[in-house]
Amino acid sequence: MIEITSEALNSIRLRCEARMPFQSSEVLSLIAEVERLRAERQWQPMETAPRDGALILLWNGYGTLIGYWGCRSQCWLGSAPLDNPKLKEVTHWMPLPKPLSISAEGVS
Repeated sequence: MIEITSEALNSIRLRCEARMPFQSSEVLSLIAEVERLRAERQWQPMETAPRDGALILLWNGYGTLIGYWGCRSQCWLGSAPLDNPKLKEVTHWMPLPKPLSISAEGVS
């Protein structure tokens, strides 16, 4: 995977606007999409975590867990034993990646 820094994206944006103004809106929309995807794949504070039962990655300071907000129990539940106090210590979350799509043409 290629890591594109924010500085590199800004440099591309400026060069595009200076040299190819007629294509800059297309390039700028692609850069915006890269930035959106990058933000989506960052650890986020628990205050922003979905509480709709969706499975997410949880970080508790020791490692990652797959978990979800229990609507009835009003607490985080997951791949650790339910009485595990470490599950109560989750500090950050991240969406799970999309599952693989397998077809006759291969995996995508």
